Amino acid sequence: MTDKLEANRGGVQLPSNIPTDAFYGFRLNPSTGHLDVEVIANGNGVVRLPNDEILDPLDYKQWLWTTLSLHFAFNPTNGHLEMTAL
Repeated sequence: MTDKLEANRGGVQLPSNIPTDAFYGFRLNPSTGHLDVEVIANGNGVVRLPNDEILDPLDYKQWLWTTLSLHFAFNPTNGHLEMTAL
């Protein structure tokens, strides 16, 4: 038995532990310019990955799955987004 699901997206195989991981999706809101980080975990939401054939300005620009808790903050000195894995 393999630990990979048969489904893939963009040539990347999805590991079988995704249902237990938290999803972090990053969106840029075109009307406000804000960066929004959406967290979906424990079956509390649906992950809708972008479709390469349909341009949607509200699609995730980047995303990841992890078993870790992630904390995001902007560095007050240089304005960079920083991530801490807890």
